[in-house]
Amino acid sequence: MVRVLAAIWIAMMILSVAVPALTPATDMGLTRGLNRVMTFLAFQLAAGLPAFWLWALSGRQPGAARRWLARIPGLVALALALGIAALLLWPEMSVQRPDSPPPPPGPVTTTVDT
Repeated sequence: MVRVLAAIWIAMMILSVAVPALTPATDMGLTRGLNRVMTFLAFQLAAGLPAFWLWALSGRQPGAARRWLARIPGLVALALALGIAALLLWPEMSVQRPDSPPPPPGPVTTTVDT
């Protein structure tokens, strides 16, 4: 069972990179290429399900090395989820605090030398 789940996880990870790379970007403007991102995330979600199932089954594996090998897909999925959360929260966390002084004013445009 563990080998089948590991094979499914590996296949989904490979497909999550290969399919978006071979998919043409559709739409125009701001959303151009969003279909690639959504395809990547869909395959990553599909890879996350067997990864966490492997994690649940890892406690039954004989030997510490096999237990940790069975946990690697779950750790990769967890790292990806934390990375996405960090990317989403970064703009919110980098907002200037109200108690800090404002930045010095600078020119909005530069002068043109004639």
